[in-house]
Amino acid sequence: MAFLSVRFRYIVLLMFFLILSAVIYVGLKYQQHYSSRFIDIDIKSNALSEMRRVFIRLPKNYNPNKAYPLIIKTDGNFNLDTWDDALSFLESTDDKHEVILVSIPNLFWHDTRNRDLVPPYARKDVAIEARPINQNQREIFGKADVFLKFIETELIPYLEGEYPI
Repeated sequence: MAFLSVRFRYIVLLMFFLILSAVIYVGLKYQQHYSSRFIDIDIKSNALSEMRRVFIRLPKNYNPNKAYPLIIKTDGNFNLDTWDDALSFLESTDDKHEVILVSIPNLFWHDTRNRDLVPPYARKDVAIEARPINQNQREIFGKADVFLKFIETELIPYLEGEYPI
């Protein structure tokens, strides 16, 4: 009987460490995917009926009294460091190359990439067979017009109110 008790304790301890490891892994992935070293803000979107995070990269010598061109980047959590390196290089050559970069990451817990970036008319033509089973629901495709409405009616007015663009 004592043998089962010790074995049971080891199993419980092992399960605890496995669960703890999974929680830490998901937390690190979330941090890596859904935060940046720039300005991270959350905007309540009525168009999308959700909160959307955006990463805002200001020029190195940002001056709030100077107007800047604006670049809005989708898939905001991908290649952000590469964009920063390229823009930093351009800024070092001439201040005429200074821009405000706003990156919109895909949501972490949901498949919003297909929803936000596929136009409505392409919805029927999306090849879904090669996708993982949790990304095959046709209703998640083809709402880029709603995402564009978020950009036009919520994101840009917010940016215009906060930054000289």
